[in-house]
Amino acid sequence: MSKFLTRLSLILTLCCGNVIANEVGLSLNASMPSFSPFSSFDENKACKATISELLTMILTKSNINFNLVNYPYARILHSLETGTLDSALIFKNKSISQSVEYLGPVSKSEVIILSSAQTSINSYHDLSKLRAIAVIRNAHFIDKFDNDKTLNKVNVDSYRQAMTMLKFNRVDAIIGSRIGLEYAMQQLSVEQELLNNAFTLGTKEWWLHISKQSPFLKYRNEINLAIKHFYKDDLVYQLYKSQLSKCLAKSNTIQ
Repeated sequence: MSKFLTRLSLILTLCCGNVIANEVGLSLNASMPSFSPFSSFDENKACKATISELLTMILTKSNINFNLVNYPYARILHSLETGTLDSALIFKNKSISQSVEYLGPVSKSEVIILSSAQTSINSYHDLSKLRAIAVIRNAHFIDKFDNDKTLNKVNVDSYRQAMTMLKFNRVDAIIGSRIGLEYAMQQLSVEQELLNNAFTLGTKEWWLHISKQSPFLKYRNEINLAIKHFYKDDLVYQLYKSQLSKCLAKSNTIQ
């Protein structure tokens, strides 16, 4: 009888765990990079943007109640470590590996170095010649770059801030995802030709980071199934283009 009850309990946990979580009123708090175009679009703040839309797709498919919260990148990492945030969909960050479990990968994004028209970057070695490179604070991109202490890296809080600094010659280059840099260029009316001269460092995977202190960690199997259901290498870029088009259309209608 005890074996039967144990087996029944396991079945209920596997098939109905999310329903039970919802019944007791739990909601998973999930975050993402807090700046455009990942959490929202400046053209229409009410419109979900790239990563907030992807989080919604994954967690809805997992049948989990959730809230989307906007935290600065540094606060995301700290909150995952302390357990005050359940999860975040960001580039895989190894600095908090002791505090989280990684679910995914969810998608990939191209990581590029964008420089001014006067600066030519043809190899990684050329980065050492740059006066300053703008980097999102606490973000991880490519290991070689992240661990390179010889480069002068200037911390910024958003791609728009970084692009403004590049525009006014306060930095020589920016590292980041093509999506974020492409959108920042559009915001500040920077010539898109700069992208033609961008130096590609590689690709970086998006992973769902779940705090080991989160009660929702027990639903990792359900969440992983949802991630696998939606996975595409270029899913984030596809969503970016699709959501941007929708948000711009809505913004124009409102005006």
